[in-house]
Amino acid sequence: LPRDNLNEFWAVRRRWATLTNALSMLAAAAYFWYFKDVDVKVTYTAVALVGAAAGILDILLFLEVPEPDSLAFKDHQPPPPTAPFTAPAFRGMVWYTAFFSFGVMFAAPYFQLYVLKVLGLPLHQVLVLWFFHALGGSLFSQRIGRLADRVGQRPVIILCTALKSLVV
Repeated sequence: LPRDNLNEFWAVRRRWATLTNALSMLAAAAYFWYFKDVDVKVTYTAVALVGAAAGILDILLFLEVPEPDSLAFKDHQPPPPTAPFTAPAFRGMVWYTAFFSFGVMFAAPYFQLYVLKVLGLPLHQVLVLWFFHALGGSLFSQRIGRLADRVGQRPVIILCTALKSLVV
């Protein structure tokens, strides 16, 4: 892995994952728009079956991925899972990530319910909104990774946390 631009390296990988997410949201929006007059039990059953098939295909494709040699722990035992909580250098980041993830994951279902029920947007329009959210993340991930390589991760995390209310 490249040491001088590691954040950008991971950001490029993240960009492709986020772009795939965005395209799947767009496909789902088109699907639900096209079949908006079909009984919801039928459309959701079809989506569940496609999702299950994609999950099985994902596992089968991963079986073909060669596992690289693990060089990190050949001579000693890996650290215990509690290591980040006991290491002062990581403890703050673990707590920050835990609270941030809890807040976002706690609020996310209510955002969707609010947009669907209170604002009355149809499902396909909500999925298009999520598409643009994911597309924005995909387009800016490499720039944010490059910025983290240049100024450090902490300033970028502070900036992103301060601006998160604009995109959540």
